[in-house]
Amino acid sequence: MDKFRNLLIQNKKWIIILSATLALYGGFKAVQKLTEKQKKEISIDDLKIKPAETYEEFLNQCRPITPYLICYLANPEGFESQAYQDGRDVWTIGYGSTRMPSGPVGPNTPDITIDQAYEIARWHIEDYETYFIMYCYCCAFDRSMNPQEFLGLASFIYNGGPGMFEPNIDTKNGKPGKIDRARNDRWAELRSLYRDQGTISKKQIKELFKKYPVVSKGSVFQAWLDGKSGEEIGQAMTNYLRSGGGRAEGLVWRRWLEACLTSGDINPIDIMNTPIGGIYEFRQYLKSKNMDMISKDNIINYPVADTLMVWLKNPQYWDKKNKKLYTPKNIKLTKSVMPKEIVALCESGYCNVSDKPSTKFYNNSLDKFKPKESAESLIEQGTKYLYDNNYEKAEKVYLVVIKKDPKNATAYSDLSYLYLKWGKYKEGIAIVNALDSNITKSMNPNGLAGAYYNAGLCYKHMGGANNMEMAKTYMEKAKKQLPNVKIYQKEIDNINIKLQEIKNIEKSKDAIKKKSKYESAKAKTSIKQLNGKNNNIKPQKTR
Repeated sequence: MDKFRNLLIQNKKWIIILSATLALYGGFKAVQKLTEKQKKEISIDDLKIKPAETYEEFLNQCRPITPYLICYLANPEGFESQAYQDGRDVWTIGYGSTRMPSGPVGPNTPDITIDQAYEIARWHIEDYETYFIMYCYCCAFDRSMNPQEFLGLASFIYNGGPGMFEPNIDTKNGKPGKIDRARNDRWAELRSLYRDQGTISKKQIKELFKKYPVVSKGSVFQAWLDGKSGEEIGQAMTNYLRSGGGRAEGLVWRRWLEACLTSGDINPIDIMNTPIGGIYEFRQYLKSKNMDMISKDNIINYPVADTLMVWLKNPQYWDKKNKKLYTPKNIKLTKSVMPKEIVALCESGYCNVSDKPSTKFYNNSLDKFKPKESAESLIEQGTKYLYDNNYEKAEKVYLVVIKKDPKNATAYSDLSYLYLKWGKYKEGIAIVNALDSNITKSMNPNGLAGAYYNAGLCYKHMGGANNMEMAKTYMEKAKKQLPNVKIYQKEIDNINIKLQEIKNIEKSKDAIKKKSKYESAKAKTSIKQLNGKNNNIKPQKTR
């Protein structure tokens, strides 16, 4: 039987909480006890996530699933209260969040609590992107899904966006690898509508999918559209294991877990009782037993889900050095980095955590980060326009911020990036020069570095020896702000190579000019000599 639905079954009847709410002010308060009056029998159809007429109605169906999805995101690395740079030098905080309602995470982002980390993740899922994408596809193709399918597919699409359903192709000849312009234009308009209106309707979505039809359907998307079972959809996920030309081992456990969530072989609540980083460690355990989550020929091993349940009772990790299994001490479970009241609700089977991300708890716990009519919120608005390729609106917003706050380095950085994308290189350079005239020691080094980097790229795109020298100068200024960021030195090295190439070309041109002058002078001398000889020839008399 469907394991996720078992969470909502009692006395063999479907029930759902009607009025269990959280008293949310200044943080979570005690969870209200469930009573028989708070329960109501509903049909199986009511448990499905359906393509509602408005996004708000759709969100109300999805919100009980949100805690489980956040738990899935928290499992790999746990919780970090301070901003840090990950392996790709991207600033990150909480459960791996790189953005907040106020903008990107950076070195000056204040420390956060577990409650705030949860709300930042919830904002990203419900307000910012993931559920919005799911809603659009559900409406465009009139597809419903059960909760475990929704959870598995939402986690699948969380990091990759629409490209996980619609892979990049060349729309002319169908070859993979190039950007699908129709897809990008459609999503740019969908996002722009959503940002401008604050909502979007099923009718608007259908119209835009008709205007920009789907050209490429990935295997997971196709399996979902064809009404395949959870197991079949999960199996299609194995087509997304490749990275850099080969199988990415780091994706194996993620795809397996998403497949098992989609099929219902893993109960979402079990993720809360998994050690932080435990799914990866469980895979190492399996390999020590000559087993794996996904076979070499990419077949999902669903029965291994039962082995996970046994392993969770006594987790054993693989010691690479000594090549043996051991039982670690002081294991931290994923639920230890989740808000306690959220865990209590999930374990009770009733996850109606809140009705909107604008609840008192959301506003109170994210007081430092929530959008306000401030420079931060305006920058966030400009960024949304930028990502939607609405350059004119983005430019106006960034200029308003700079007028209000001439020392806001992030605004200069984002505007210079806008001009770079727009191809207005001189404007990009000019805005960074304006920043230099307002610079202070208290400015955000992340914003300064970004602005200098963008100005360097503007000079680089303009080409020529003088511009390349200026590009190098700005890259060095960016590196001075953030010495540990490797990309700046890489750009400096690349520019040095280009400069040397330019010098070599100039030398070749000079050599050709000198040779040309020499040949020209030599030719002139020969002509003079020839003319001289002709002048010495006496004309013969004619008879």
